[in-house]
Amino acid sequence: MSAPWTRQKGTFLVPKSRPLTPAMMLYLPLKLWTWVVLLHVTLIFVLILYGISRMLPSGEGCQYHSLCICLLDTFRMLMLNSCPRFPQQAAMRYLLTSWAFFSLLTMTTYSTGYTSLFTFPPYSPPINTVDDLLYQGIYWGERSNDFKLLFIDVGNPKLAEFGKRFKPEISVLDREKRILQGQYAVFTKTMSSTFVTETETLSHKARQKLRIMKEPVFTFYVAIGLCPNSPFKSHIDSTITRLQDAGIVHYWQRLMIQNLGYHYMSKFFEVTHKENTGHSALSLDSMQGAFCMLGMGLALSCITWFIEISTGHRNKMCTTSTYTKT
Repeated sequence: MSAPWTRQKGTFLVPKSRPLTPAMMLYLPLKLWTWVVLLHVTLIFVLILYGISRMLPSGEGCQYHSLCICLLDTFRMLMLNSCPRFPQQAAMRYLLTSWAFFSLLTMTTYSTGYTSLFTFPPYSPPINTVDDLLYQGIYWGERSNDFKLLFIDVGNPKLAEFGKRFKPEISVLDREKRILQGQYAVFTKTMSSTFVTETETLSHKARQKLRIMKEPVFTFYVAIGLCPNSPFKSHIDSTITRLQDAGIVHYWQRLMIQNLGYHYMSKFFEVTHKENTGHSALSLDSMQGAFCMLGMGLALSCITWFIEISTGHRNKMCTTSTYTKT
């Protein structure tokens, strides 16, 4: 074999990162463990407020003798609303004042993160490695089983595990349908960041949903086959090296791709999202999280109202029965 004049990388065409649903913006400003800690701190403060009010002399903290009132007022201040019943006792005042400052800093941080999500909409994690393929539940397929056997026999446990997710394709339309569903990868070979195989028969809509995975799975070197002990090998090797150093091989590849009309292939290597620099007003989809919170609050209030009605009716019947017996 002569010196390789180019190389092909075997990798996958994977789904692009998708914008997350607007409802997820409600909890994305803070990480999961931050929410857990915030919930625990809030509940601990409710118990402290209730315990201190119970230990105070009669009348000084009577407005917080109810655990329900402690919980409601704590969340009221966490939402940056004033306390409706500010106590006269100094210890209670200091306690509620410290919680007010904590609520101010916490909600300011949350509001800042929530606002930034509208400025730069979040996307799902990109697929750059085989680990990402496994983690996000991506599967793949082809018309033949050649590369499936190569993945299993290569000796890489991660590739072998992903190779087991192989599902044979029935037709070109079947591949198109799988790509549009957003959980499908296509094995492909790339050359010089300009040519991508397995894309010629895809529709424009399907091409827009795919990009090249950064991590190469295999590397294939393209060379010229010569007879053993060929006297032309050194001359061919030096010529190939000279053409590569001058950039002529790369120019030929780009020129051929343009002549074939495959200019769209370079877009598969784009990893950044094109931001919309124009101003656009917020739609109802952008406020989906707020409406979800409102719906949850209304549902909770309705459930509480039904429980209060049924409990009050039952207590009224018990009181009437007791009075009749008396």
